[in-house]
Amino acid sequence: MKKLLGIVVLSLLFSGNTLAGVGTGTMDISDNVIRNFQKYLQSKKKTPIKFLITEDGQDSRGWMCPYAECAPTGSANEEKKCRSQTGKTCYTLALSRSIRWKNEFTKKAKTAEKRFSSKDDFSTIKEKLRKLGLVGYGPEINTKKVKKSTNTNNGDIVSQIKDLKELLDTGVITQDEFEKAKKKILN
Repeated sequence: MKKLLGIVVLSLLFSGNTLAGVGTGTMDISDNVIRNFQKYLQSKKKTPIKFLITEDGQDSRGWMCPYAECAPTGSANEEKKCRSQTGKTCYTLALSRSIRWKNEFTKKAKTAEKRFSSKDDFSTIKEKLRKLGLVGYGPEINTKKVKKSTNTNNGDIVSQIKDLKELLDTGVITQDEFEKAKKKILN
């Protein structure tokens, strides 16, 4: 009986650690990583299990299961494999097709807003990730500080810059045009 109880306690301890390595904070995930995430989501022969990104958002690794039954959190060695491939620390972005990253945006988002479909195209994925604070935000950006440091026209300035960023993300304007317009708004 004691052995059974010990096994149950140990399994609970280890299963409670399934989200270890989940990333936190805002991020600026690269377009290359978004393309990799799209391929991961659209896998037809394998089930998407775990998608990892590097601490700088520039590299990624998706783990997909080719079998009918796999652990819902993926292999425990995936972070190590990602680190050895990229030379950078890796964190869990998504389990299955749902974002697990933690920040002020994902905490406020509804479950449906954090779920992705195999039918989502690149621009849809990028826009969803932007709304979750994962595209267009540097790891060091703290939006609360930005809000406090701007003047009473804060809402107008922030919305204008967001509109510009959307134009940049959709390819309507170039990076240089974006920078010039942003400077004009801030001055």
